[in-house]
Amino acid sequence: MKNAFYIILKEVIVNLDNFLYSQYNTKYKIGIGHIVHDLNDTHKSYLNALSSMESVEYNLQNINMSVIEDYPSEEIMSFLQYVQNGDDKNALNVLDKIFEYISNQVETAQIKRYMCYDI
Repeated sequence: MKNAFYIILKEVIVNLDNFLYSQYNTKYKIGIGHIVHDLNDTHKSYLNALSSMESVEYNLQNINMSVIEDYPSEEIMSFLQYVQNGDDKNALNVLDKIFEYISNQVETAQIKRYMCYDI
């Protein structure tokens, strides 16, 4: 059943790729993120889509379906509040935690850039 899904998915992707190229003479990359149930978690789905696009060659049998559940949203919000309030000490402490998370938990450069942009 799972193999049939991947065969159909691959066919859809190849057909979409061919269609877009025939219409616009441009190659596209399409990343598919996970479904989220809260609008505030949209960035998690976006990060999953970025992660799926990072691969130069799609291997549909081994799609990495990891979900970024521990995205440091709360820490980023705290950091921004500390900066707005002029609380340098706490801002730097939280920034250290965010930096540690990015350094140790985030594997791809594209997602690291996204997270830095989010800050």
